[in-house]
Amino acid sequence: MPEPNRPPLEPTYGYHALDTLRRLGITDVEFWCLACARSDRRPVAGLIAKCGPGVTLLTLARRAR
Repeated sequence: MPEPNRPPLEPTYGYHALDTLRRLGITDVEFWCLACARSDRRPVAGLIAKCGPGVTLLTLARRAR
């Protein structure tokens, strides 16, 4: 018998990856500077476009330093 038609599998990333956060309904990520207490809010869709869907929050924090 032929295999039934199934939709292609979507890639899954780690729990703290940007694509996982987007799927959970999170729209913005807020970054805080510990030295001067400033904050900056960025949309998750923009971060995915710039960095990729598999990038974790820890990786973004390391890049921001």
